Amino acid sequence: MRNLFLLGAILMSTGHANAAVLEAVQNRDVAALEQALSAGTFVDERNAQGQTALLVAVWSDDVETARRLIAAGADVNAKDQISDSPYLVAGAHGRVEILRLILDNGADLQSTNRFGGTALIPAAEKGQSRFVRRATQAP
Repeated sequence: MRNLFLLGAILMSTGHANAAVLEAVQNRDVAALEQALSAGTFVDERNAQGQTALLVAVWSDDVETARRLIAAGADVNAKDQISDSPYLVAGAHGRVEILRLILDNGADLQSTNRFGGTALIPAAEKGQSRFVRRATQAP
């Protein structure tokens, strides 16, 4: 019984710490994010929609948070429940500065969304020439 209690306490504390990363990103709380990351919190914990903290930062165009998460080892190719990834969202919404970070840290340029398209398709449709140039010049 004691071991079961300890296991529950560990799982609850781990979940709380991971939620701290997502909460810090959602609140744009840099100090809380730094505290969670320096504590060694798992950087790719997901919310109810399957979004990682990095994907949440991309959606809100929070460049500094994206930079910190990528430096902490966030997976730039992690997809959520509807197959969006940081790369795909950055491309579709013209988040060029975040895109640069993602491309420099291993983005899968062949990654497709739930419709089978790459990030270049919506970017080109929306006239985001800076994104298209940057994505096609990636190493």
